[in-house]
Amino acid sequence: MSHKIKNIFRLALVFACFGCGLLTLDDPEPRVRDDSSPITEPEQAPANPDPVNDQDEDDGDGEVDSAGQEQPEATNTPIPPKAEPPADVSGFEIGPVVTPTYFPAAYTDTSLQLETFDVFWNAVNDEYLYRDFNGVDWDGVYDEYRPQVKAGMSNPDFWNMLTNLVYQLDDEHSYFVPTDNAEGIRDLMRSGVGYSGVGVALIGRPDQQDALVGWSIPGNGAHNAGIRSGDRILAVDGHPICCHPNGEPFGFLLGADGSSAEVIYQTPGQPVEAVQVQRAPIELNDTISGKTIDGNIGYIQINTFLARGVREEFETIWTEMNTPNRVDGLIIDLRANTGGFVFTADLIMYKFATGTLHYNFDAYEKDDGRLLPMNFSGDDLLGSQTVPLVILVSEATNSRGEVFAGILRDIGRAELVGRPTNGNIETISLFDLPDGSFVYLATDSLIPLSEDDWEENGLTIDHFIEQRFGEIEADGRDDALEKALDILRN
Repeated sequence: MSHKIKNIFRLALVFACFGCGLLTLDDPEPRVRDDSSPITEPEQAPANPDPVNDQDEDDGDGEVDSAGQEQPEATNTPIPPKAEPPADVSGFEIGPVVTPTYFPAAYTDTSLQLETFDVFWNAVNDEYLYRDFNGVDWDGVYDEYRPQVKAGMSNPDFWNMLTNLVYQLDDEHSYFVPTDNAEGIRDLMRSGVGYSGVGVALIGRPDQQDALVGWSIPGNGAHNAGIRSGDRILAVDGHPICCHPNGEPFGFLLGADGSSAEVIYQTPGQPVEAVQVQRAPIELNDTISGKTIDGNIGYIQINTFLARGVREEFETIWTEMNTPNRVDGLIIDLRANTGGFVFTADLIMYKFATGTLHYNFDAYEKDDGRLLPMNFSGDDLLGSQTVPLVILVSEATNSRGEVFAGILRDIGRAELVGRPTNGNIETISLFDLPDGSFVYLATDSLIPLSEDDWEENGLTIDHFIEQRFGEIEADGRDDALEKALDILRN
């Protein structure tokens, strides 16, 4: 994998970015250092908060796969002291980069911190996808940082240390969630309402020193303030939004329920604006919608595979579209899709394809890894296996959204229309830590049948669209949608 800093898709301060896939891996004999505890079987759950990463995960519903088996619920890098102001912000004061701090914890328990560090270290040592740790001396990390924990540190300092250690791995998908934020993330996964933020999914863009809004969730603070998918966020409360050393947006949007933040943002083609955005518990709304357009063409927009019930809603929408008459073609819009639960996405994909669709790289099967075929047994629903299919993608399509679209293109089942995707397809697994925090780690990856490098380059697009994501409303037209309709008409 390239070690360059690439765009990172994060659900910044809003709701964790969920896109990579949580898959259960073989549980090798755990390695234990000193008095550390062995790691446990990774829970297949959701992904990253604060600025969050799209992590694909298992939805935990105990879904049954095609074989009839139940699936499981799928050096501290310093922050630069200052940064050049983002472009196009004349008239707005933007100060130096600072490190966001976690909410203060009421206690410090060194013995619990040591146990947490050991479990964390072992999880990375035994389960991490890249066996060279992307150039990090992981044994050296243990020898350098464990004595610092033993000497005593505050919980916020301890969590910042673990956060930065994950950043050092530089895989663009792994992330750490501190105890004070973890329960809110779990609540979001369980009920669709979670910790406080403004409700956007962000992709850090170090080259432009901004963060692209992938999905602005209706009903949440950012959307209520006028921020939309495709806008670029430049700064929050006077601090640049971009970026941590691995390209992830800073977590300034996260905060206490009822608090507000000044957000400097820009809609494509419009002047830079500053707006006050209210924080509140994040609610996942309008995750999927559908309608029939242009006579008898189906259109379904799936903004995330994270929310529970997406598969059932998809089946309901598809059934209604095909009653009483079958549609002539289907457009699936993933341009704002932030990834999500692996099996939620896969069970929708089963409706459209069957056979060996891709290969999964498991780094632990052998010293040099092993390719494992992923076989799908198609599930036809009212002609879904044969309906002509076009998928819309964009710069904001990330993680499981990329995998979903890429697989269906690779097997010749769908044509892709839009712009190159984010390029972030490792699957991640969740590891609970003793202090109530958790870490998502990249544990395996996908090998496309086409042998294209999705991780490096994003998806190959069949029909490239010049119009950028976010310009649709200002332009008064949707070039990608029109191209998709042309394809299905002919």
